[in-house]
Amino acid sequence: MHEISGGEAIIHAEIEGPTDIDWSVIPDVIDAKIVKSIESRHVWELKSHTDIRPQVFNFVKERGWTLWGLESKHLSLEEIFAQLTRE
Repeated sequence: MHEISGGEAIIHAEIEGPTDIDWSVIPDVIDAKIVKSIESRHVWELKSHTDIRPQVFNFVKERGWTLWGLESKHLSLEEIFAQLTRE
């Protein structure tokens, strides 16, 4: 696993599957929410301090769901600070 220097990683995973996924089985996931849905396809935003894309891929594959997309965005410390001060 690769640690993200300088902040959090945000993974967007577009999955054709349920809306009640228990992401706690991937230990490095610190937050998960659906940010977009179209019928049975949902874009999950997953936050972590490490790159969890391989674990997300395997997790989805093992359950027989379809993974339509998987992308990573790294937040800088400045972006994290801006988010925290807006809340």
